[in-house]
Amino acid sequence: MLINNTMPKQENSILMNLIRKMTKAEKRRFKLMSGAGKGSETKLFVELFDVLDDMDSYDERLIFKKIPRLKKSQLSNLKAHLLKHLMSNL
Repeated sequence: MLINNTMPKQENSILMNLIRKMTKAEKRRFKLMSGAGKGSETKLFVELFDVLDDMDSYDERLIFKKIPRLKKSQLSNLKAHLLKHLMSNL
């Protein structure tokens, strides 16, 4: 049985590890398949992907600093959405 306090850390580490282990080609394909280049506004989960890709370790303060339009209440769902898209693209 998982304790609620450990769930976010586990999700963060899974997401960070997955992004770190992706090759350059896989990252490029993910962005293309996610429609990152379509329209003038980048999708929020693609922005989160870019920020997490540049991080050495998970830091929520840095995420909110780099994506000012992201609300704290959105982050958990956005990470789950990003993970879902990553898994479907791999």
